Amino acid sequence: MKGWKSRLEKRGSSSGKLSRMQRPKLALGLALTLVIGVVTSSTSSFAASKAAASGASQDSVSIVMVGDVLLHTPVEDAARDEAGNYNFDAIFSKTKNSISKADLALVNQEVIIGGQELGVSGYPAFNAPYEIGDALAKAGFDEV
Repeated sequence: MKGWKSRLEKRGSSSGKLSRMQRPKLALGLALTLVIGVVTSSTSSFAASKAAASGASQDSVSIVMVGDVLLHTPVEDAARDEAGNYNFDAIFSKTKNSISKADLALVNQEVIIGGQELGVSGYPAFNAPYEIGDALAKAGFDEV
């Protein structure tokens, strides 16, 4: 306890109480710690149960993390056929086996998936067609 109190005293709080400026920072830090802890706990439980179901050893867990599925207009155009239908499966065709073999496969879908009703668009107002979600699921991602 002495550590946090001495840090506060160095910042000008001789009473050892948090100032009005420090309270939101502490609350945010605690909230982030809690969220990270919950995500880590649930992710570990999920991966362990998936490993157990597949007969794999619970001594290790394989994780695949893919970042920033960000659909610029040329990517969307390449996935659209002549009838205007989208199919993004080809994007993951060479990595699908690695993704689906992982105990836990995470992907960061950077843009909203609002579908054609909201107008599929690239930069600067990104909106992806629903089919990107289908492709992510078919590729074997567990969490989007």
